[in-house]
Amino acid sequence: MNGITKNDLSYNETKLDFEALLKTAAFATSELRQQIKRLDSQLGDDLLHGNITGIHLESQWLSEYAQSLAIAADTYSALLGAKTREDISIINHMGGGE
Repeated sequence: MNGITKNDLSYNETKLDFEALLKTAAFATSELRQQIKRLDSQLGDDLLHGNITGIHLESQWLSEYAQSLAIAADTYSALLGAKTREDISIINHMGGGE
């Protein structure tokens, strides 16, 4: 669609570029890990200085980023494993049948 990937949206069909999915999941996993490291460091500073608001906010963000990391890493792992599989199915399709 954009010349960078091989994704294609047609009238009644969607083709997804597997390598683009893999790169996206790897990037998301890496970025989330970096954000968690940054937030963990900030939380350490907040704890050291008794920053009540910072402690509260950083811990909430850490929880949210950790959940997102679990999803991204699981997706990346599944995509890596899918390289050796004959069939790949996409579930939770928002629309007509599967």
